[in-house]
Amino acid sequence: SPIPMGAFYTMVKLPVDDAEKFCAWCLSDFEFEGCTVMMAPAKNKVEVGRRLALNALACTYGQNIPYSGPIYDGYCLEGNQIRISFTHTDGGLNAAGSDVLEGFYVAGPDHVFHKAEACIEGDTVVVSSENVPFPVAVRYAWANNPVCKLYNGAGLPASPFRTDAWTR
Repeated sequence: SPIPMGAFYTMVKLPVDDAEKFCAWCLSDFEFEGCTVMMAPAKNKVEVGRRLALNALACTYGQNIPYSGPIYDGYCLEGNQIRISFTHTDGGLNAAGSDVLEGFYVAGPDHVFHKAEACIEGDTVVVSSENVPFPVAVRYAWANNPVCKLYNGAGLPASPFRTDAWTR
């Protein structure tokens, strides 16, 4: 099914994520509860507090510990698939105890996104769809209530990201 292109939550969250790249003490993970959007008060306050504490210990107190989920770093086109690379993999990527990695969508030059198959290969994710013979963009967890299965070895979830800058 088509992904909502105007996903409110991700449109608000992406500028915050961009700010984090320039502000070491900023953290927006508290807004994300295992990829269940927290527009209301968090149900799992302990996990939110744990992630905030990890950030404080690493970024403020200088402890060398994992404090962030996987962060999109770049991509490479490989024929009919796209390989996504990440920072903060901390022991590798995993699909949250599942055999299936969900939440990825891919588009071709027509800018139409289709649900994608995704598989983890080391510290990268390879994304493709039989409906997109020439992929040019990938989005992950790009919805108001996204399905998120991508975690790092420290058990921290990846935030939504996109490889495109399209306005629709």
